[in-house]
Amino acid sequence: MLSFSFVTDNSLLYFVVICMLILFSVIHHDKDQLNSSTKISINVSYLLLLHSIAYAAFCVLFYVNERYSLGNIKAIRFALVLLGLLTNYISFVYPYLFLFLIRQFHNRCTFVRGRNFVIFTGFFVLCTLMFFAAIGYTTCLVYLEAPLSTLFLHNLDDAIVFAGIISFVVALPDFNRFIYNLLQGTFYSKKAIIVALFAILYLQLILLPLNFMFYAPVMYMFSMILVYVIHVTSQQKQISVDFLTGMNNRNSLMKYLERLFVKRSELDGSFKLLVITIDNFKNLNNNYGHDEGDKMLIKVADILKQSAPTTGLFLCRFMRDQFVAVMHETPEFGVTDYIDRLNKNAEGFNNVRDVNFELSLSVGYVAYSHDLKDIDSFISEAEENLYRQQELKRINRLKEQTLSF
Repeated sequence: MLSFSFVTDNSLLYFVVICMLILFSVIHHDKDQLNSSTKISINVSYLLLLHSIAYAAFCVLFYVNERYSLGNIKAIRFALVLLGLLTNYISFVYPYLFLFLIRQFHNRCTFVRGRNFVIFTGFFVLCTLMFFAAIGYTTCLVYLEAPLSTLFLHNLDDAIVFAGIISFVVALPDFNRFIYNLLQGTFYSKKAIIVALFAILYLQLILLPLNFMFYAPVMYMFSMILVYVIHVTSQQKQISVDFLTGMNNRNSLMKYLERLFVKRSELDGSFKLLVITIDNFKNLNNNYGHDEGDKMLIKVADILKQSAPTTGLFLCRFMRDQFVAVMHETPEFGVTDYIDRLNKNAEGFNNVRDVNFELSLSVGYVAYSHDLKDIDSFISEAEENLYRQQELKRINRLKEQTLSF
């Protein structure tokens, strides 16, 4: 064992105290805005607090034992071993807890399914059994003064660590998917998300040997980072997500476009912005009330999402009954394909609608051009095209009414 360790240097104690302050802050802020992500961060924060207390108690007891040579007191020896085992055990419970909470609050059918779930759960049970076996062994060793080898206890402790590492590796693809999905709905670029994934997940795996070499709390530290990332992301989504539809809001759209416009030289005519609105939405509100209007907005948001390609489309509720889609056209899927899907899905809704209101959507779009001055002119041009289409619809409707007479 190397001479330096986070325990003997008291670095761990200082680090743990700082983490506890952060955790109290996370719990305080997240408890007032509960959603699937904050529920995860709060529950893990409570476990991290317990872990922090165990670490702090271990550090203090270790210091007192070293300072006053209390190693001959059975209770001190037992407490040190017990706290050491507990901190190790909790460290490697994090992967299981995270995945359990993700399955509970996000999607049970998406994360850790089938054989992986059996393996993952099996290692958690094994880890737990070894922890209690180690406690029993320690009790016999310290209090009953049984002629037992301390080497076996160390081996049990190491086995807990290895079982935890294996369960973490098994769950790695699911963690990867969860964090990617978590960050995807934010202002982070794809490159930033990849860097974050490496920093939060794969760097943790690389640094795990430090747990053996320096008693470094690697799992604890990265669990803290993940909780804080979930917390910050949730805070960010509070200001970037439309509360009614769950879509990105206007603020999120502007941030997204600003990020793209930084590299205008990389944009071309395949980059298009669509402004979509509900025809005669005011009549729906006037005739059936705002509750029905809200239901229609939610339904249209669903239609926009259902009609979208798997990648390359950014959707937001811009204002009132107006939505914006930003897309990169490909040979396989373009603006007209998206509009066709929208109209088809709107017709499908009309076949099963509850109110006497026929849903139809008007779409105005514009292709990116280097002649555009800024983001506002990009949006304004699409809006002008939208108004032209609405006017054409109005004229055609008048013609149909005239012909019917």
